[in-house]
This record gives sequence, structure tokens and C-alpha cells, in this order.
Amino acid sequence: TFKYIRFIQPTPGPSEGNTFCGNIAEVEFYGMDAESYATSYAPTVSKETNLRSYALLDSTGSLDILSDKTEPYGSGYEYTKAFDGSISTFYDPKNVSGVSHYVGYALSAPMCVTRIRYCGRCDGRDSGLRLRYCRIEGANAPDFSDAVTLHTCADSVPDDWNSNPGWIEDS
Repeated sequence: TFKYIRFIQPTPGPSEGNTFCGNIAEVEFYGMDAESYATSYAPTVSKETNLRSYALLDSTGSLDILSDKTEPYGSGYEYTKAFDGSISTFYDPKNVSGVSHYVGYALSAPMCVTRIRYCGRCDGRDSGLRLRYCRIEGANAPDFSDAVTLHTCADSVPDDWNSNPGWIEDS
């Protein structure tokens, strides 16, 4: 179980140029509370819940997204775009040396993560590169000092990408 979950990109070095940090169109985390998982879990999506419904809200009632909050590369590429429900928008922060760009949720209670859906930026240019080196982590410490890697995309699209066409939805 984890109270904090995030999609994280690598830390760009001073001379690395564009490391495609961010560049996530959408990411969704699914799961259930620990008791339900322990007593009634079956490997079906019907019992899972989008953990967005357990994510904490800010003082205005909006989703309080975990992020390094780096300025976007351009207008319209803000970190909130990773959770806006549209694969035609995306999160693309400016490269900042020493900063690992991330987006995720702080949950109201620790939850079991059972499934992750994500879609990298695809604008017809270098789309395979846009998923390079992503990592999805769960933690119980807000600073992710106890982070556990839930998924890694080392240098290519995951092997089962084409066998899971539901991961990419038409908008």
C-alpha cells in the first residue's frame, strides 16, 4: 500500500539537452483499499477504482497534484495536463538541471495499486523516445525517501503495449 504515487522522469544533466522530461499525455493509477484487496481481490478491473477519487484536494476543491511544479516548456504544457482526461494535451516542463520532473497524487489513505495506465506524448515526432526512462513509484513518505518502483520503462515502449489496446483511448 502507498499513500503517494507518481510518474517520474530522469534528472537531466547540465549538457544533456532535451531529455524528454515530462512528456506524458495521461497517467492514471487504479487500486483499492488494503482490506478489500486482502479479502476480495480477484484479477479483474471491475473491483478497481481510479485512485484519483482518493487523491487529496487543495483549498479550492481542485485536485492537488504532486509535482515539482517546474515552469512548462510552453503555454499549455502545465503539469495538470497529465490528469485532464485528454490524450491530446500533455505535460512538458522545461529542462532543469538536477530536477526529476514528476506528477502524481497524495492519497487520503494508503491504497493498494493494482494497475497503471499511461500514454506518452505522441505528436508524430520521436514518439517512441517520449517514453524513455520513465519510472512509476509508490511511497509512504511525502519526500519519497522510501519509494518503491512499481514500473519502469527503460528505453522503449513496454512489451505488452500492443496487447493492451485499452491503454490508448481515442478522445
